[in-house]
Amino acid sequence: MKICFPSIIYIQHPFIWIYDQETNRAECTLNLAGTTTNYDKALLLECLGKFHGITIEDDVAVINDMATFIKTHPMMPLYEEKTPPLKRTISKPSSTFFSHSEKKASTTVSASSTDHCKGIRIENFLNQKNWPTEWGNTLSCLSYFTDKNKSDALTRSVDLVYSMYDLPINLQYKKNEKLYPIKQQQMEIICYLFNDVLAPLYDEIDEVLPTMLSAYLRAMVNQIMTNQRLNYGPTPTERLSSIERKEKFLDINEYEFAVHQEYIARVNVMLRGLLFFISPNMTATSLIQDEETAKRLELLRMKLNTSTKELFSEKLDCLRKLSIEAGKTEYRFDLLMRELYEKMERRSACIGNVYSCFNIIYKFLKEKLPKEKDALHISLADDTMALVIRALVDTYTGNSMARGHIGIPSTAHKDIYLSKPLEEMLRKTLEEKLIDLKVKKKELPGKLTEILMQLIEMELKAVLSPSNSTNSSESELVESFKFACDY
Repeated sequence: MKICFPSIIYIQHPFIWIYDQETNRAECTLNLAGTTTNYDKALLLECLGKFHGITIEDDVAVINDMATFIKTHPMMPLYEEKTPPLKRTISKPSSTFFSHSEKKASTTVSASSTDHCKGIRIENFLNQKNWPTEWGNTLSCLSYFTDKNKSDALTRSVDLVYSMYDLPINLQYKKNEKLYPIKQQQMEIICYLFNDVLAPLYDEIDEVLPTMLSAYLRAMVNQIMTNQRLNYGPTPTERLSSIERKEKFLDINEYEFAVHQEYIARVNVMLRGLLFFISPNMTATSLIQDEETAKRLELLRMKLNTSTKELFSEKLDCLRKLSIEAGKTEYRFDLLMRELYEKMERRSACIGNVYSCFNIIYKFLKEKLPKEKDALHISLADDTMALVIRALVDTYTGNSMARGHIGIPSTAHKDIYLSKPLEEMLRKTLEEKLIDLKVKKKELPGKLTEILMQLIEMELKAVLSPSNSTNSSESELVESFKFACDY
């Protein structure tokens, strides 16, 4: 099956992969979703090779352990709409995660020739054409991903049956909704400092930007916008046990002050390249060994007068606060993602506001067959889920209207998740229909599948009906997946 990873992109487009569920392996096609543009193969492989878990074998990018890889990089299946979209009152799904039409991100930076980059305006050392990976980490945050996340919200209307794909994808979108606005504000400040403060003071404003200086500035901005190395996870003080905290600090205020100072210290390391311009005792050679580049930086710093330095300092204070918040947000959601996958692996009865179908069936079988061993209950529940998922695949592929309410099913999965109304109906129906019904054990999976699919089909007809406003459970059905109170 074709998939993509929203977090693994080239310029603004995700790579298209072929995922073999049987071998737990994925191979990159080196094609990009949402564009027909052909990019240099070497650049694509170079971009992919930077991700832990992706290996390059004979000029082919592969993921040899998908089960582990998707814990840190949630995947999204890709499908193509075979029929024209129909007019209806519900949201229609997009054909892929990224729209087929390419949209240029609207930014506060100007269009500049990438072949003759002059001066130190930010677009001169960071652009899509020459440095797509760094651009994706930085300037793309000005508008593209925030706008994309909002537009994709129109297609994320699953509200009846969720697959094991849907839960991490929904949480990833929640992370994006919180993180992208912060990153956008970070980039707005960085663009202002370069384009409105530093660029006008740069002596060689009409000179082609030297390669070493361009590389230095690009790496500096990229470091500020990527959290994993320096600005991720708890600080040393936060890692102390409760006993160690009580021994070291007088009260909670002292502890919180110490923690905040640690956040400031590690973010200041990220901001070192910009702090240089307001730090007279910091030498440029401590930032870069190339003497010519260091000299240019020293000369540029000398041009900043007192009022400009004060403005620069104020902007850096704002940038520091945003960077701290970005690191905390990214780490917090990564912990939630880890927790989500653990709950799915355990097949927890309830995850957020959705309910494990396996768990419902399993508990029903334990009540109906109290004398049987638990191994039989699990086996029958597994068999039921296999039949249900195959039936859902048929429904999903055969009814495009259902895609707005049923998540993308896969026979590789062992569970699905039901909305609260559907969960309640299933429990009630099982009690009513099977409490006195004589059914052989081997026939139970088929009977249970029949009952569940009838309920799903009934609910689909209700929400797709023009008169669905009269459906008593409509207000509940449209509620999206929520996990851990949605930070």
